[in-house]
Amino acid sequence: METNITPEFLTAFAKFQELCPTIEKDSTGHNYKYASLPQIVERVKPFLNEAGLIMFQEVKGEQELIVVTSLFAVKGGGISSSFSVPLAMGQGKMSAIQSIGSNITYMRRYALSAILGIVTDEDKDGRDTDKFKNTDEKEAVKPWLNDVAKIVKHAHDNNLTADEVMAQARTKYKVSNDTEAKIRKELD
Repeated sequence: METNITPEFLTAFAKFQELCPTIEKDSTGHNYKYASLPQIVERVKPFLNEAGLIMFQEVKGEQELIVVTSLFAVKGGGISSSFSVPLAMGQGKMSAIQSIGSNITYMRRYALSAILGIVTDEDKDGRDTDKFKNTDEKEAVKPWLNDVAKIVKHAHDNNLTADEVMAQARTKYKVSNDTEAKIRKELD
């Protein structure tokens, strides 16, 4: 792993960690559920941008597959990590090329999750996950739930209780326990 950890990088990475939600598992294969690479990239990209981070991955190698994942702060500093496995020559019903493509996707998914420190998990509460998808792209990039002061002002301006504010929030967002605790602390 190559590193150039600067205060700017740490600040940007901390902001990303604060903003990034748990990524829901959206795919099934080999008797388990997982978050697909497109799901992970789609969910983290707005938060990377907001935090001032740039991520990219490179695939290389001849005798083995090597995925190099790099994460840099726009203002300076960053980290890179590599992950390698031997080239597979076909698995089951897959051709050698299909097997290589499958391995690359698998490696990219795990390398990205590791370098970003993200968590993937199932929606275990039995609710329809579509209820939590935000349809307003601007709000998705800058979720108002991260601005507790704005929420408290909204509650006071509209004479809302903590329960009413949380009910409104849950109609549009998946609210973390930490965020709910911060909001309730300010409103109680």
